[in-house]
Amino acid sequence: MSNYKMETKCVQSGYNPGNGEPRVLPIVQSTTFRYTSSDQMGRLFDLEESGYFYTRLQNPTNDAVAAKICDMEGGVAAMLTSSGQAANFYAIMNIAEEGDHIVCASALYGGTYNLFAHTIRKMGVKATFVDPDCTEEELNAAFQENTKAVFGETIANPALTVFDFEKFAKAAHAHHFIETLPGGYDFVLNEEATNVSQGQRQLLTIARSILADNPILILDEATSSVDTRTEQRIQKAMNHLMQGRTSFVIAHRLSTIKDADVILVMKDGDIIEQGNHEALITQNGFYAELYNSQFENVG
Repeated sequence: MSNYKMETKCVQSGYNPGNGEPRVLPIVQSTTFRYTSSDQMGRLFDLEESGYFYTRLQNPTNDAVAAKICDMEGGVAAMLTSSGQAANFYAIMNIAEEGDHIVCASALYGGTYNLFAHTIRKMGVKATFVDPDCTEEELNAAFQENTKAVFGETIANPALTVFDFEKFAKAAHAHHFIETLPGGYDFVLNEEATNVSQGQRQLLTIARSILADNPILILDEATSSVDTRTEQRIQKAMNHLMQGRTSFVIAHRLSTIKDADVILVMKDGDIIEQGNHEALITQNGFYAELYNSQFENVG
C-alpha cells in the first residue's frame, strides 16, 4: 500500500483478508498451533518451512502488525519484540560480536544504559559512552578500529535531549553520503536499492563488508563506480578493514592496491610481474608504466 496516505495505512496495511475471512484483523490468542505430524513441526522449528508453531515466537496477529509497521515506515521488513530492551539487544548483537565495540550517547534510558554497560559487556562487546553535547573531536576519539555501531535515542528518556544525528554521522564518515541522497536524512531506501546510484550502491556494499568482519576479504573493483574523492575516503576505511586479515584485491585503479604486501601484475592472462609497489616501480616495467599513466599530471 505504498501509494496510500498514512491514515489509510494505519487502518488497512498488514492484513489482506481472503474470501470469507474476517474483515477486521483477528487477535490470535492460542499459545500453540495444531499440525497433523511431528515432522512438519520439526521443519517449522528448523525454519525449513513457513508457518506458526509457538505464539512466543510468532503468530498471524504479530505478523500483520509487523507488516503494518513496515509499510508505514517504508521499510523492507519489521519484527515485533516483547520490549524496547529486546529490540535494542537484537539490533546491536546482529551487528557486533565478541571482541567488537560500540559508541553510545550517554543520555539513555536507564535500562538501555545497563544493557550496554553491563549485559553485552559480559558477552564481549564493549561500549564507550559519550556526552551528546561533546565536540566532534571528542566524539572521534571514542571510535576504535573495531567499532561496529553508534547508538543514541532520538529523544533521550528522561532527559528529553534531541540526538544530533549529523554530528554522529560525520564521525562515522556517513554524513556526506547521506546529504547527497534525495531528502537527506529522511531518505528511504527501497527493497531493490534502485533509488540510489551505482556508486552509492557500491558504498553500501563496502559498508556491509566492513560489518561482516570476515577473516578473508575479496574486493573486485571495489572503487570502480565512485569518484576520486570518494575513492580516497573508501581507501582510508579499507586500510583499517584489511588489517589482521587476508585480502585479495582486484583492481585497475592502482591506488587501491598501492599498499598491498604483494602485487601480481597480469597481462593477457599471464602473471608478468610481482612484488610490492616500490619494487615494481623500481623495475620500471609494465606496472610502472601503467601507474605513471594514471597519476601523471596533464598540462
